[in-house]
Amino acid sequence: MGRLVKVLLLIIVLAAAGLAIAVATFDADRFRPQLIAELEKATGQSVTLQRVTLGWRGGVALQLNALTIADRAAPAQEPLLRVEQASAVVRLLPLLRREVQIASVVLTRPEVRVSRDTQGRINLVGLAVAGSPAAASVSPSPASTGAAVQVAIASVKVTDGQVHWTDALRTPIAELTLRDIDATIQDLVPGEPFHVEARLVLLGDQQNLQVTARVQPPSGADPGALENTRLELELGKIRWDEAARMFPALAQGGLKRAEGTLVIAVARLPLSPQGLAAAEAGIHLTNGRKEFVQFSQPVEAIHFEATLAAGRAQIKEATARVAGGTMLLRGMVEGLGQPVLHSVFQATFERIPLELLQPRLHPQDPYVRAMCSLTLEGTAQGPVAQLLASLTGQGRVSLQDPVLVNLNVLREVFRKLSMLPGLMQRLQSRLPPEYQQKLEAADTVFESFDTGLRLEGGAIHFNRVPLRSDTFSLESSGLIAWQGGVNIRSMLSIDPALSAALISSVNELQHLTTAQGVMELPLVIEGQAPRVAVLPDVGYVASRLIVTKVQDLLGELLQKQRGDEPPQEGGATAPPAPTAP
Repeated sequence: MGRLVKVLLLIIVLAAAGLAIAVATFDADRFRPQLIAELEKATGQSVTLQRVTLGWRGGVALQLNALTIADRAAPAQEPLLRVEQASAVVRLLPLLRREVQIASVVLTRPEVRVSRDTQGRINLVGLAVAGSPAAASVSPSPASTGAAVQVAIASVKVTDGQVHWTDALRTPIAELTLRDIDATIQDLVPGEPFHVEARLVLLGDQQNLQVTARVQPPSGADPGALENTRLELELGKIRWDEAARMFPALAQGGLKRAEGTLVIAVARLPLSPQGLAAAEAGIHLTNGRKEFVQFSQPVEAIHFEATLAAGRAQIKEATARVAGGTMLLRGMVEGLGQPVLHSVFQATFERIPLELLQPRLHPQDPYVRAMCSLTLEGTAQGPVAQLLASLTGQGRVSLQDPVLVNLNVLREVFRKLSMLPGLMQRLQSRLPPEYQQKLEAADTVFESFDTGLRLEGGAIHFNRVPLRSDTFSLESSGLIAWQGGVNIRSMLSIDPALSAALISSVNELQHLTTAQGVMELPLVIEGQAPRVAVLPDVGYVASRLIVTKVQDLLGELLQKQRGDEPPQEGGATAPPAPTAP
C-alpha cells in the first residue's frame, strides 16, 4: 500500500513537472494578434499590446505587458487605459466544464482617463474598458455548437494605479489626478454586481481616501450605479495649496488648512451625466479643524452632519469652537451641480473673542477687543465663488466690554483738524491733567452694547448704532464688508464737562458746540481692515468756523453803526447745532 502511494505521488510530481515545462516553453506571444483582435472586439476601442507570456503560479498565469486601449474616435488624445502589466491566474480543473475560473487578476500601474465635456456629459469609457477584458464572456466560434464559456474572476487587484480626470465644463479646463490607487475587486462575474475596496491619494502626498462600494455594471439602457458607497477622507493629508488651485472657492473663502475625517455615504449613485443630481448621501465630519487666512485662531472641534438628495443639501447641524466660544449653523443649499446655488441659513455665535478673528499686518494696527455674540438668518443665491457676497438677511450683535485697541478716537480727531494751527500742542499744554491723560491713552474704551444689523451686497450694514465711552458718544451708520472694507459715518458728541475744558484751552472749538454746551463733530471711518482711518469732516469744521466768523464780523459792524460796545471775548452766542452728515 505504501509503495502504491509513493508511485502515485511520483506520477503527480512528474505530471506537474511536465506541465510546468510545457507552460514554460509555450510561446504565448504568437497569439498576440488574435488577443488584440478579441480585446478590440470586446471594448470597441483601439488596442496595442507589447508582449504576451505564459507562466505558472499555482495555476496557468497569462501575462500581458504594456497594454494600451485608446479611444478609436480620438486616437490623438490620452489613452483611455494604459497598463504596465496585467496578469491572470486560471484554475485548470474548471476548464473541463467549459468554465474559466480566474483565481486572480493583477493590474500593475494602470492609468485610466475619465472626463466631462462642455455639455456636462461624463465619459466613463476609461473605467468601463478597464473591466471589459476581464469580465467579458467568451463565446464559441460560429461553427461551434457548444455553449458559451463562462468567465468568473475571484479577485482583481490594482497596485499603484492612476485615474486622470479632465473637466471641460470648468474655465479654464480643470484636471485632477487620483494617484497611488491600491484596490481590490471581488466576485467579478459578467452582468452581476461586484464589490470594490480602494485606498488612494487625493490632492496630497499620502493615501488619504478610502472607498468601498458595490458596483452594478451597465446593462442595456441601464447605465449602472454605485451602491452602498462609503468614502472616508483624511483632510489633514490634503495639500491645500493644490486643492485651492483645483477648487478656487476654497481660496476665495480663505481656507488654508483643514483636519478631521470626512465620511460620505451614498445609497445609490447612477453612472450617468445626471448621477450627481440624483444621488442620495449622508455627509459627516468629526474632529474637524480649519485654519483661515483672515483669522488668527483656528476653528476647532467641528462636527458637521448633512444629507444630500436630488441636488439639495440639508445641513442638519454644524457646530464648532473658536477660542472658547461656540458656533452653530443650520441651513439648506439647492442646485448642487448647477451654475447657480440657492441657500437658506441660520447661524449663532456665542462669546467669540473678536480680536482673534481680525487680521493684523503689524502689532500696532488698531483692532477691536470684545466678546462677541451674533445671530444671523437669511438667504444667498449665486455661483459658489460669489455666494458669500450675495448674503441677504438680518440679525443682532452684542459686544461685551469693547475696546478699540491702538486707537484713541479723540486724539485722532483733534490731530487731523489741520485748519486749527497748533491744536494738539495747545490742548496738551492747557488741558487739566485728568483730561490730558484721556488724550494720551493708547486705547478707546466703550460700554457694552446690543444692536440689530442687516446683510446685503457682501457687507454687514447697521444704522444709528450708539457707542458710549466715559467722555463722548458716537452714533454710527455704515457697513463692514466681508472682505474687510469699512465705510462708517458717525456723529461724535463730547460730554459738556470735557467740551468746556477743550473750549477753555482752544477758544475756536466753541464754534462746534450746541446750545447745550456739547461739542459735536461729524466723522468718517473708512479703509481696509486693519488699516482703518478716523477722519473728521474738515469741510464741516471749516464751514462752521467761517459762518461763525462772518456772524461775528456782521455783529461788530451792526454794533458800530448803533454805537454799541463790541462783545467781550468768550461771550459769543453758541452756534446752532450741526446736522448729521
